[in-house]
Amino acid sequence: MQFYSRICQDPRHHNLVELLRDYAPARRFGHVGMELFDLRLHDKETVLEAVLAKCTTKYQLTYADRALQFLRTFVEAREKENYFEIPAASGWTFIRDESEQR
Repeated sequence: MQFYSRICQDPRHHNLVELLRDYAPARRFGHVGMELFDLRLHDKETVLEAVLAKCTTKYQLTYADRALQFLRTFVEAREKENYFEIPAASGWTFIRDESEQR
């Protein structure tokens, strides 16, 4: 949690939401910090294996693993009705935050 706390204090990050807190004997994806994994670049049938290929634990992740089940929700596009659709980048407008400096 020390790493997450540093991110929360970093002014470059805002509106952070902790989705899952899971304790494990080792990191599941040790060679990767935060990474954007574009699910659109993979077939639905192979995307889960592509995500697991980045795994660095000594033991094969099982489908009972809480973190893996959480990832599977997005990878397999389950519960899509709860997703928030982000508009295309061409429609974004950036404005300066004039509030108190962080």
